[in-house]
Amino acid sequence: MDRLGPEVFSRYELLISDSSGFQGKERDIVFLSMVDAPNKRTIPRVQDIYAQRYNVALSRAKDRMYMVHSITLDSLKNAKDMRRQALEHFRDPMPTEVARKAATEDLLER
Repeated sequence: MDRLGPEVFSRYELLISDSSGFQGKERDIVFLSMVDAPNKRTIPRVQDIYAQRYNVALSRAKDRMYMVHSITLDSLKNAKDMRRQALEHFRDPMPTEVARKAATEDLLER
């Protein structure tokens, strides 16, 4: 807000928030930040509340989403950790040939 000013926030309808601030709202472009302090141990994000938060955060972009992260897959050992699942998705959003073909066909039909 200090750098851009309220006029820019208003003109482009910019919103900066955690996932709760995006509940019921969509944006053309979403920047998702997933950062953590180095050498800090955190608990795996496996509870239902995290699934709900990540579902909201990862489903608000209408056109595209960018993820900025300092957390690595190596630091997240639990396969059910929502942070790990999000990173894996961004690394390979359509992991199988069947999924790629279905997505391509869907785009061609539009």
